[in-house]
Amino acid sequence: MPDPSTLPREIFLQIIYDAVGGKPDQWMYCYNILPADLCLINWNWYHTLNPVLYSRFEFNGSGDDTKALWGFFRAIILRPELAGHIRMLRLTSESKPARPPKTAGLYRRSAKLVQRAITQAGLGHVGDAEAELRQADHRALVALILAHAPNLAMLQLHVAREDSWLDTILAHAIASRDKDRSDTPEAVAFQSLRTLYLASAETPPINARRTYQSREVSYPARMNKQRAFLRLPNLQELQLIDAQLDDDLSTLEPEENSLTQLTIAFRSPVENLQPVLDYTTKLTHLSLSLSITGRHYDLQMHHDMWNALLPLRNQLVYLDIYSPEMNKDPEGCESERTPRTELFKSYSHLSFCCPLRRFLKIRQLSITPLLLLGHNCRHETPLKFVNHLPPNCESFALYGGERSWILSYIEKLAEEMALIPHNNPPLRLNSIVVDAPWPPTWSGRLPYGSMVGICKEKRIMFNTAGRDFLFYGGENTHFAKVTHNAALGAASREEWLVRRKARDVMPRGIEVDGEKGTLDEDWV
Repeated sequence: MPDPSTLPREIFLQIIYDAVGGKPDQWMYCYNILPADLCLINWNWYHTLNPVLYSRFEFNGSGDDTKALWGFFRAIILRPELAGHIRMLRLTSESKPARPPKTAGLYRRSAKLVQRAITQAGLGHVGDAEAELRQADHRALVALILAHAPNLAMLQLHVAREDSWLDTILAHAIASRDKDRSDTPEAVAFQSLRTLYLASAETPPINARRTYQSREVSYPARMNKQRAFLRLPNLQELQLIDAQLDDDLSTLEPEENSLTQLTIAFRSPVENLQPVLDYTTKLTHLSLSLSITGRHYDLQMHHDMWNALLPLRNQLVYLDIYSPEMNKDPEGCESERTPRTELFKSYSHLSFCCPLRRFLKIRQLSITPLLLLGHNCRHETPLKFVNHLPPNCESFALYGGERSWILSYIEKLAEEMALIPHNNPPLRLNSIVVDAPWPPTWSGRLPYGSMVGICKEKRIMFNTAGRDFLFYGGENTHFAKVTHNAALGAASREEWLVRRKARDVMPRGIEVDGEKGTLDEDWV
């Protein structure tokens, strides 16, 4: 059989990609692996495939992968040309063992390389790398790898609550925006980074030895003035899972930035979102999960959130806002028969419409009924929903995780929902998703039965089973699912990806979480 490596390089690579199921670094969730042994066949195979082999690396925190992490580090420090091939890294703690692996021997064999890398990255003053690395604390090693990957474009990272190594390379990366600085290290991280996904890593209790990260204790991933990831020079997409936005973000000064997509499943007051949105002047895609303990249905929070979003009304094309189901009914709601006038009785002074009618560029909207309703607004029932929708919305989804009280609180909810596809003059709607089971049930679920026939008549795609179509403000992205479910192996991930149909209800030209929309008016 002729040697395929003698073919033109593009053709040879395409043959290899077809054989392994796709290009290994084509997107975040491609699990096609290029066998390293192929590089040993002859020089042509090595020369062509080695850049592909080093384009992607994953470490999930397991003891078995620790040797691979050290081997990857040694390779890119000894041979910087290999580091230049890195495009995608996934460095997480999802499979961290209960006991730390033995790494003292691994450190001894690489001690000189570690010191060289620390000097190149300007980290000599940070901490005791030797003591940490001997005890299987990988924070320093991860920071050194990141600092020596000049062409890194995509990164998934679990971050510890305290990590002086990460904080320092991030500070160097942000400081590099100032071209007049003379103290920039030789190796600077994140200069080519376009896509960054962050979640919390397991960290030790406050009074524990800081040598190994405990899997039992976890904290939110913090973003503050010190960890202002959104200031990275070329970042276009940022996804924060279980994020804590600190108050000091309000001191960020305006500057040029390239961020267009932001996903935050956050665990902090909505007021702290305001400075983040003020900073991201080019934002077009926004996903929010309002997982704020005890304030899921705080109407003042809704009011404040809309005020924060309003400056984005002329730029957002994609908006996804999800509020998880609360553990108890809202104030004044003793049962599902409670009169609607008794619900949220302490907010009678508030009166506001959901302002999405003013968001002229939104093409896809996913939202909860309560957020879409507003509060004491001027529109008559059952015309509130339809008068609050963006005028150019092509794809609409309604989350349905609330308890049955929502059926009592929103007057004529079924009629409100039915008028969305029945609107005259018609919206440009091509798809509607209602997050509820099929066939429709009454108890605690959205009454969407009357929408089905109208959608069929209007030639609007209609779906339920929201988990297959929607991202829940970031809670149902692939990165979030793997982060929250360490047992989700590669096979389960691929099965879930095959089942996911987000692209079917996403307008053409929109891309979210690696999914490219295919929906247009010709969907039928």
